[in-house]
Amino acid sequence: MTENGENPLIPLAEAPSPRFIWGAHHAYEFSPRGLQKPEKCKVIIGYRNPKASYSSLFHLYQEWTKAGLFTEQFSWEDYIAACLTGKSSDFVCTGGSWFDFYKQWWENRNENMYFLCFEQIIKDCPKVIEELANFLGKSLTDEQVKTIADHIKFDNLKGSDAFGNAFEQIKSLKEGQSSHMRKGKIDDWKNNFTVDQSEQFDKLYEEKMKGIGFPEPIYE
Repeated sequence: MTENGENPLIPLAEAPSPRFIWGAHHAYEFSPRGLQKPEKCKVIIGYRNPKASYSSLFHLYQEWTKAGLFTEQFSWEDYIAACLTGKSSDFVCTGGSWFDFYKQWWENRNENMYFLCFEQIIKDCPKVIEELANFLGKSLTDEQVKTIADHIKFDNLKGSDAFGNAFEQIKSLKEGQSSHMRKGKIDDWKNNFTVDQSEQFDKLYEEKMKGIGFPEPIYE
């Protein structure tokens, strides 16, 4: 990881091809033009159900407040009220609202884009690994698929330096910052959303994503 202000393009330019670039959070319209051309590279877009995404981000913001990145702690009620407007302008996040972010990528998808679903990894990890390998033009043995599936189990990743302690590598976030990997559960959003908030969110989802063919969210 790089510190704020450091140019990540320098080490990338020095890396041998094929190169792997991890962790971009930009909307499609702000992505490099090379990512938008099928012949240039393959793009993997990770996603999880939006209720879990918003719940997880809320907890991350709470940790960032403890680390001094925000001046005031805000409540779940205030946070979800902003989320339920469905407007990126009401939501402080690098990619805007979940809806705008994924709708834009989905509507501009091409054959060199793969949408990687977190919940599908939890439910049938070997199947996802095989699909992803096929997308990348790789052939894996059953033993290799099993090895990868074991390696990327949530608890194993949480204990690793590269994932579970990723923020520890960023000096500006280290002090007061806990692990960004919390539970890895599909339905932990239920511990935040009230029934009414969940129903309002379902209506918003239908309004924003109707008719575009985006995969139906897996909520449990």
